[in-house]
Amino acid sequence: MTRFITQGLLALVFLMGSFAAPATAQDEALTPEELRAEPGYVEFGDVWKYSDGDEEIEIDLTQPLLGVVGAFVSDEDPELADLIMDLHLVRVNSFSFRKSQDEDVRGLIDGKAEELRDSGWENIIKVRERGERVNVFVKMDGDGRTRAGTFLSGLTVLVYERGQATFVNVVGRFRLEDIARVGRHFDIPGHQDWDDYNSRDNDDNDDEDGDI
Repeated sequence: MTRFITQGLLALVFLMGSFAAPATAQDEALTPEELRAEPGYVEFGDVWKYSDGDEEIEIDLTQPLLGVVGAFVSDEDPELADLIMDLHLVRVNSFSFRKSQDEDVRGLIDGKAEELRDSGWENIIKVRERGERVNVFVKMDGDGRTRAGTFLSGLTVLVYERGQATFVNVVGRFRLEDIARVGRHFDIPGHQDWDDYNSRDNDDNDDEDGDI
């Protein structure tokens, strides 16, 4: 299961990277210091020390490159283009590791998950299967009470399976339904949970409208 999730996430990033070409930037890039100060930014540390070097994927897309990607997909999918243009960072670190590092990598991912929970991230998807870990976190901003007043400033995905680990961090301004739509587009397992969350939010808003 985790391998399909990882493939779906990487498919999104590879699609974005494949459109890279010189063009006018859509958004001014944040400095490294400004990016690290964003509430949705997550520092993974030196995860590469656990890699065995056999399989490594490192993707680090920021503005203005993300604006270029958005411009290229705007005709085909304007909403997806708007989402991409509002992002500050798409980062993927994925690597294979040796069996002797299994406990250390699992501990690294579990520890990072606990750190995110303690710092106010919402763990919207948690999968525990034999030899597998999947955690999907979102960083909520806004008042959290109304649809108009709530948005996300970060998405973090931590995936562990024996022999493979993946760390994903997306920073920007977007809504949960945006991520769910991307999940549906790439058929990422677990996107139904995001849709259920959005449906529940819509029902709550309908109830509030009915009381007026």
